[in-house]
Amino acid sequence: MSTLYVSDLDGTLLNAQGCLSDETAQGLNTLIEQGLAFTVATARSPATVMPLLSRLHLRLPIICMTGTLIYDTAKGVYIHVETIPLAVVAQLCSILEQANHSALCYAVEDERRLKVYYKCHASESERIFVQPRYGTPYKTFEQTDHLFNSVQDKQVAMLLVIDTEEIVRPIYETVIKIEGVHAYYYPDEYGSGGCYLEIYNTTSTKALAIKKVMQFYKKDKLVSFGDNINDLPMFEMSDISCAVQNALPQLKQAATQVIGANTQDGVYKWLKKEWKQKKQRLED
Repeated sequence: MSTLYVSDLDGTLLNAQGCLSDETAQGLNTLIEQGLAFTVATARSPATVMPLLSRLHLRLPIICMTGTLIYDTAKGVYIHVETIPLAVVAQLCSILEQANHSALCYAVEDERRLKVYYKCHASESERIFVQPRYGTPYKTFEQTDHLFNSVQDKQVAMLLVIDTEEIVRPIYETVIKIEGVHAYYYPDEYGSGGCYLEIYNTTSTKALAIKKVMQFYKKDKLVSFGDNINDLPMFEMSDISCAVQNALPQLKQAATQVIGANTQDGVYKWLKKEWKQKKQRLED
């Protein structure tokens, strides 16, 4: 059997500082050079993924924005995009207006770039989130007086609401009642105090995007690594699912095994052991 290995980033492959440790970066490169079919599936967009993975010699495309985008890192292009139907985008914008809130609306500008539309920075957490993302070659930001008017002729990939849990949760509870919508909300893993609400089409999941990668590269077995609620669909389709020690309880319960924490290079150490055992089996 030919196996694909897929890891989440934040809280899983990345350490507490939000970066790859030297041990993980160097070790994974060695395994990839030896033939390990490894990639990542993350809620992030290429704008922040690419700098984080600059030391990693990936040979497979990466899955971004929780399965909305499949990005070819070598060519620098999106090879697959899932979008939210326009009528659903209109409903979502109406809900946000009724809640007196705004969102970051991610649209596909071309095969290499996203454009993010927003009315204003609805919270301090959102401003902190956006600030380091300005000026990247992967996305641009555009402020607008009317969110829906600006995106009604665009391919909308995601809406992102950032605020406190007290504000985000009621919006989430309204949004999930809309047919065709897939949404997650969770606290910022790096302690800003903010809470993220990601809103996608129901076809935007890590699991469905991974299936496409597996079909294209003729892989018939999946091993996955994660820590958060949006990793559940990926775990459900995996032959082996590994929750890091710091994962949410729901994910640990769903996993086939629990491995070392992200602060202990848990993913790399598991892969190193697995790869060594796999080579020994082939030699025997």
